[in-house]
Amino acid sequence: MRIKEFKFTCAVDGSGDFTETKSEQIVGRLVAVSVDQGDLDAGSDIVISVVSTVSGADHTVLTLTNNTGDVLHNIMVEGAETDGSASVGGNVHPFIEGKLKIVVDEGGVSKTGTVVAYVDLD
Repeated sequence: MRIKEFKFTCAVDGSGDFTETKSEQIVGRLVAVSVDQGDLDAGSDIVISVVSTVSGADHTVLTLTNNTGDVLHNIMVEGAETDGSASVGGNVHPFIEGKLKIVVDEGGVSKTGTVVAYVDLD
């Protein structure tokens, strides 16, 4: 396992919003996401997605609605069989192929928090 950290310093603007897309194109599995609320308003919304994919199918990986404090999320999704049915084998870390993007909404006025995405590149 070779974990790489992708850190987002989320400095929201006067409208309470922040958006950043990492420039690095990555292929791996999202293992965890850490949120350090900092002084972002309680109740802020945080969305992590994957964009600029080879297939063009951008998608949301994690949505935190009304986040109220520091938290670590171990990210797992239900696996699927080749026919699309649910996997008997259980949950897996979601596949990431593209660029990580974060959007913070309702974060307060000119406040800052930190989000770190941990991606297994093996």
